[in-house]
Parts: sequence; structure tokens; C-alpha cells
Amino acid sequence: MIEGFTFKVASEPERRLALNLRRQVYRTELGHDGIDSFDDRAYHLIACTANGDVVASLRIVGPESRPFDLESVAPLIDLLGPSRRLGEISRFCIKPDLRHLTKGQSIHLGMFKLAYEFALRHSLTDFVTLALPHLSRLYSMALFRPLMAEIKHPTWGPVQLMHLDLMRLADNRSSSADRMARFLLGPTPSNFTI
Repeated sequence: MIEGFTFKVASEPERRLALNLRRQVYRTELGHDGIDSFDDRAYHLIACTANGDVVASLRIVGPESRPFDLESVAPLIDLLGPSRRLGEISRFCIKPDLRHLTKGQSIHLGMFKLAYEFALRHSLTDFVTLALPHLSRLYSMALFRPLMAEIKHPTWGPVQLMHLDLMRLADNRSSSADRMARFLLGPTPSNFTI
């Protein structure tokens, strides 16, 4: 399902490639490059082809870099409490020719699996994200749930604050009938490097 790609945390040269991919995709689709100061302190997760081309990326801003950008519009402490180790997933992008189910939907799943593996390695308890309306379904497929009503972000416009409770997901590991949960919680494939 995810063969033919390598999923990993980006090295410094790969981080630059990931940011270049984001600039191209975001400028074309959203009218700006999506680059901000969080990129310097975020972890960049990528999917690469066999020849090293970065075809998908997302970033995770860890709890050490709070407050997250989304905390300017969403009261995470009120919603989730102060004791959680949150990671913010953002800036998810995939080369347009690999987004369709028949051509590469597995990259979406691989990127979520990589993020989950990263969270385990870094003892994160939750992921949060601001999903653009057309991406809410993708995050729901990856077991994220809306945390509050749609909100307006000054840069992104209408967004949905979404949440994935990683601790609850891990606790349900053995009893889950959900295929996505089984994939996220299953063994780490050999083409993943955390």
C-alpha cells in the first residue's frame, strides 16, 4: 500500500526540499507560500521517491515550541487541559499528481502513520491541527475529531480545529475494528525511518 516511497523525518537538505514543495503547492493553491517562523523549530516529515524527490511533507511543532500558531484562535488549555504533551500538525502537502486514490492515496496514509510513529517516539499525547474545510474529511479519515465549531484564522480563513487523542488510540490498540487505527497502531513498515 505504501511501497515505492520512503517515509522519514527530514534531514536539513531534505527540509529545504520539503519547504520548496510547500512553496510551490501553497502558492498555486492558496496564494501564499505557507512559510513562517515555526518552520525553523519544527520537525519536517516527508515522503520521498527512490531517487530522493520529496513528494509529500508535513510539519510537527512540538510542545517545547508552544504556544502554537493555532493557539491565537483556539484555547487549547481550556479544551484539553494543561498536562497534555501536544504536537501541532500543519502544512501538510502532497504533489498534486499523487493525491488521487488511483495514483497515490497511500501517501496520505503513510504520512499519518509516520506522524503517529513520531508521536510515540517523542511521547506526545495528542495531535491538534487547523484543517481547511476541504481537508477536514482527510483528517477525519485519520481519526482526528472536531474539537470546536469552525473558527476564523487571520491567515487561513475558516478552519476546523481537529484533535487526535493518541493515548486513547493506543489504549484501544488491541480492540480496534477500525482499519485506519489498525494501520496506525500496527508494525512499523521497513520503509519508515523515525
